[in-house]
Amino acid sequence: MTPLCPSPKLRALQNPNACWDNGAGGCGANSGDTVAAIDQAVIDGVDVLNFSISGTSTNYLDSVEVAFLFAARAGVFVATSAGNSGPTASTVAHISPWLASVAAGTHDRSGTATVILGNGAKYNGASLTPGVGPAPVRIFALSDIHVDYSENMAWIQGLSERDYSRDVLLLAGDICHDIGKLEAALKCLREKFAEVFFLNGNHDLWLLETDSSDSRQKFHRLLDLCRGLGVRTEPAKLDDGHGGLWIVPLFAWYDKPEETQNSLFLPKAGPGDEMLDSWGDEHFVRWPAGGTPSAYFLESNVTHLHRVYDAPVISFSHFLPRTDLMFPRQPGAGPQPTVWPLRAGFNFSRVAGTWALEKQIRKLGSRVHAYGHQHRNRWVTIDGIHYVSHCLGYPHERKSGRIGYFEAGPRLIWEHGRPAVPIDV
Repeated sequence: MTPLCPSPKLRALQNPNACWDNGAGGCGANSGDTVAAIDQAVIDGVDVLNFSISGTSTNYLDSVEVAFLFAARAGVFVATSAGNSGPTASTVAHISPWLASVAAGTHDRSGTATVILGNGAKYNGASLTPGVGPAPVRIFALSDIHVDYSENMAWIQGLSERDYSRDVLLLAGDICHDIGKLEAALKCLREKFAEVFFLNGNHDLWLLETDSSDSRQKFHRLLDLCRGLGVRTEPAKLDDGHGGLWIVPLFAWYDKPEETQNSLFLPKAGPGDEMLDSWGDEHFVRWPAGGTPSAYFLESNVTHLHRVYDAPVISFSHFLPRTDLMFPRQPGAGPQPTVWPLRAGFNFSRVAGTWALEKQIRKLGSRVHAYGHQHRNRWVTIDGIHYVSHCLGYPHERKSGRIGYFEAGPRLIWEHGRPAVPIDV
């Protein structure tokens, strides 16, 4: 007799005379010794008795059955063997209604399944479960990690080696202007996630510590780097365990108000609107002559817009696609500002993004769009699309709370075939 688990109240009966070897490959049991062992177990306070020995199939007043009745009255759960006889009538042992009699059986059916290992090796064997696919894929978003700050690089390196091993990260730009540190960050994240998608932000194209002739050349160097690291920069369909999912990167830049009507610019509420002398891109970014950087990047997305997508689409960009994403949305609040509300300081709306991105997002039919750039974390739902920003930002922004809501890791945006947390933040 063996206990069900190693607990003081789930243990074997301790009477050594309750069962013995009969010399013929079986066992014998003395009813008196069995009853004594049952009674002693009840006195010792056990919760469960497991009795893997056959017994009467007709007599409720058998001494062992009655001992089990008293045990059941004392609150002990009694599991007994139904025996190995049959299939003729009256061959089930321990028929008393206060017992849980468990029988074995045989059948002429068999179940088989195939296990496929990570290296592709296949093994066939017995199984009663249907085949299952891979674990569902989760999609996470992150941007503006700025690993030129050692604290931020340490944050990236400290992400779990196991928690994201089946998951996908959308990294929406601004890793670092230094290609060496940018590469180190991508390698680190590539080791932690099953897939990493990346597109550049403005800081990534700064011409500091680089031999690129202009920012467009540096952009193509980053694409080559990503290809070498196995980091995705093109649309791809993933198996998320729910019919598939498309990830579509949307490259972009910001439109200035003097360049196009697609600018997200809002005039400043103050007496005047300063220009861009304090904006780093004016000093560290250089473009070849002809056209605007925004037009160049948006044109690179056009082929993606005419593609047929046979599953939900998640898109992402570094720059903002709408003016109203620059401001928090409060329930019951009035209309969004039509002027930049801060009288002092830099007017971010000059360099926020472009409405042309919004047109491309709507053309794709995106369910979720992740973005970065502003260092303000939000989850906003507008006309059926979830817009999510989850920036790491600068250390002082996190410490001051300026960046807003921040999780301990990348933001989960998709799981179980739908947006993960469809709420406004």
